[in-house]
Amino acid sequence: MMSAASTAVMAGHHRGDRDAGSGRSEGGRAGRGAARRQAVLTREEPLALWAVIGEGALRMRGVDESIMDEQLGRLLSMGRRPNVNVQVLRSDAPFHVGQLGSFSILSFGDHADLDVVHTENLTSAVYVEQRDQVSMYREATRRLTSAAESVEASAELIAEIRKTQ
Repeated sequence: MMSAASTAVMAGHHRGDRDAGSGRSEGGRAGRGAARRQAVLTREEPLALWAVIGEGALRMRGVDESIMDEQLGRLLSMGRRPNVNVQVLRSDAPFHVGQLGSFSILSFGDHADLDVVHTENLTSAVYVEQRDQVSMYREATRRLTSAAESVEASAELIAEIRKTQ
């Protein structure tokens, strides 16, 4: 049983743990933090993740090719796990709420009253807890997952992008 879930909507921008120009890590702490966060998806009782990623983020230019190849491979690998769903929202999709920025819904199963939306920008992060606002993000997520490619088609697209980069 999964004790919590997260729905992440990522716009067409890149947030990596490495300096895009040099391929160097921004710092050991950042890399270790990312590894710890990802470990919750592979532990014995893993959390669930449903990610909708803008196609532009997968075709990012100016990022070291080996890093991008590694990232795309990781998406494909993790997307095969039963607790992880990855969908790609095509660049030519009509305007959608995901273009306004990324957000995550942290969901706690039967305890919907504890659900929280997390958004961030360049200088800060915001946690939204008001039920009516959390509901608006849930509706936005429903629309985005409907507009995005299926999980299977998304995996095929990610594999194709990986081959051509």
